[in-house]
Amino acid sequence: FLARVDSSGTFEWGVAPPSTVGSGQFTLGHGNAMGLDADGNVYVVGNEGGTLDWGNGVVTGSGTISDNSMALLSFDSTGLPRWGLQGGSTHSDILYDLAVAPDGVAHFVGITSDPFTLGPYTVDPVNARGTVVARVDPEVSTGQFAGTVIDEGMIALPSVFTDGFLLTGPALSNATSVSVALQDAAGRVVEHANGVGDALGRELAPGAYTVLVRSGARLLRTRVVKV
Repeated sequence: FLARVDSSGTFEWGVAPPSTVGSGQFTLGHGNAMGLDADGNVYVVGNEGGTLDWGNGVVTGSGTISDNSMALLSFDSTGLPRWGLQGGSTHSDILYDLAVAPDGVAHFVGITSDPFTLGPYTVDPVNARGTVVARVDPEVSTGQFAGTVIDEGMIALPSVFTDGFLLTGPALSNATSVSVALQDAAGRVVEHANGVGDALGRELAPGAYTVLVRSGARLLRTRVVKV
């Protein structure tokens, strides 16, 4: 379970992994498996068997208790689930330490014996075991961009110099504070950039993609099809 107490030791809230016989279980990583960001949001990493519904629309894992995966979860300062990111391999991965920066960017390390997938990335161990080191940006890797989505004020135009596209529109500004994420049809982040001055999607395979741009409090969205 996960619990919070104040500086005087007074209990504030507690969260226990949901569990139904035969449906799923969650086990914290072996090392420092918890972290906090500057806003008091809590992050935990661990192994999972089967499917778990944490509430507030956050569901991780799949199948029954014998189906292995890993999960990185975040709860707000009141214990409410914010998001969950799942991955791992079909083997029993070993998750160890988690480190969380003030802005919520998280790093974790673990060991796998089979191809380990997290989002669009896969680590395939050459020998019997391999080490996994992952970086997770909560506003990009989990798709949890804050703000109301605006489906206007931005368009994608083919680049005449590359096999990619450029973003333009009155709502955009070419500044490093602008964060761009491209998601494939499965919702996985396949490209990330700061600013919109360069062509995007040059290395992507043909297909349909969603483009999300965060600039301050604005969250812009458009869709592109690469042929």
